[in-house]
Amino acid sequence: MYATDGSKVAFSSLRNSGFDIFVMRTPLERRLEETELVYSDYFALRFGLPAEPAEEGTRAGVGVADTISAAAADTSGGLYGEGIEIDFSSYVFEGTYNQEVPTDSTMESMPEITGNVDENGEFLVNRYKLNFTPDIIYGAAGYDTFYGVSGSTIMAFSDMLGDHQIIFVTNLLLDLKNSDYGLAYYYLANRIDWGFAGFHSARFVFLRDVYGESLYRFRTYGGSVSAYYPVDRFRRLEFDLTWYSISKENLDRIEAPIGNRNILVPGFSYVYDTILWGFLSPITGTRYRLNVFGTPKLGRDGLSFVNITGDYRTYLRLGQMTSLAFRFSGGGSFGPNPQKFIVGGVDYWINPTFEGGYIPLDNPEDYIFLQTGLPLRGYNYNARIGSRYALFNMEFRYPLFAFLQAGPLPLGLQSLGGAFFFDAGSAWDNEQDFVAFTKDAEGRTVTRDLLMGMGTGARIYFLVFLLRLDVAWAWNYDSFSAPKYYFSLGADF
Repeated sequence: MYATDGSKVAFSSLRNSGFDIFVMRTPLERRLEETELVYSDYFALRFGLPAEPAEEGTRAGVGVADTISAAAADTSGGLYGEGIEIDFSSYVFEGTYNQEVPTDSTMESMPEITGNVDENGEFLVNRYKLNFTPDIIYGAAGYDTFYGVSGSTIMAFSDMLGDHQIIFVTNLLLDLKNSDYGLAYYYLANRIDWGFAGFHSARFVFLRDVYGESLYRFRTYGGSVSAYYPVDRFRRLEFDLTWYSISKENLDRIEAPIGNRNILVPGFSYVYDTILWGFLSPITGTRYRLNVFGTPKLGRDGLSFVNITGDYRTYLRLGQMTSLAFRFSGGGSFGPNPQKFIVGGVDYWINPTFEGGYIPLDNPEDYIFLQTGLPLRGYNYNARIGSRYALFNMEFRYPLFAFLQAGPLPLGLQSLGGAFFFDAGSAWDNEQDFVAFTKDAEGRTVTRDLLMGMGTGARIYFLVFLLRLDVAWAWNYDSFSAPKYYFSLGADF
């Protein structure tokens, strides 16, 4: 491997019966006295060439035999590798080995491999046979008096070369109509990775309606085709085509009508990613993603919209585990039936609260296409809702300690890190109606549609979970709200 300016070259070479890595400076200015390279003992024996003895000091010859023994050198320290014997009886060089296997070896019980070399001693090349083996098989089952029998299963299979992959997942509850399951196949042999999948899911949500509050089931099934094309090591193009059949059913009121949607959604994404991870989150690099997806109107009651979103993140490393993280994200939904974005809260929130107790799942398609702008700490879920959104996040991340264990039980706290953060964002429908700042009754400048919050938090591994503990205050540019506490799972953005 040459340096770009040609000042040095790195290479590997056999020396003293072993390969080492060397660096040569100014390789292009070297003048060698030798005009012809001398064959090594192995090269001459392998190709039937006359072996010419090398002059003293020109090379270190290595003999080839059933067993290679290092001869003693005429030095006080001895030759490197002196006394080491390497058994080559299981390797194919030029002949057939008939060395007897010791009676106390387990090798004597193994079948002898024959017919794997040709008349020249070369290994035969056979056509590859596809054979799947399990990568992971996991399952669990349970029973309770309310749901009855339930269980989950994850199975993944692949071939030896990793060109084919099959994944099957289930989360069974009551019956197939109320369960989750999916089957996917991925073809990874070429530059373009192809994926084919089928899925079914059922989710249960309590929603406010004309009856007061009812339990609804959102049922989704469909299939998808995806393709991933790597432009280079850091960039890729993604394409997918998914068909959804969605239904919204009131389980408490059987007389209520059932809402249904059948939607075909093509999508395209461009991804750039050069980040490196620390223990808890990305610590350096840049990543961004541009997404475009939508659906043409199918049928008289079909939907028609296009969603365009973007997400840009960059990380400035200030120390070994200290960094500044910046994120800009936003997007919009356009067309006759624009979809909604909500902002406020954090992802994977364990103790969530919704603004006004309202969960914005009015139509069957909302379950699939309602998107979130997170995190925006200091606020509830659904603090703002609209067909456009924008979000800015800034975090200063620092380590506190690497490991803490107290008491005799092996319940340690690992990789405790801290963060100071500032979030700002909003969602709206019409740009003409958006007003970021206004004046209150006393003439002070305060925010109206713009939401801002700041606070501090801790991230820690406990057992197998990465816990996030945050306390945040909403800021209206004039004053702060009461603190709001967030308990959530997963890594930071």
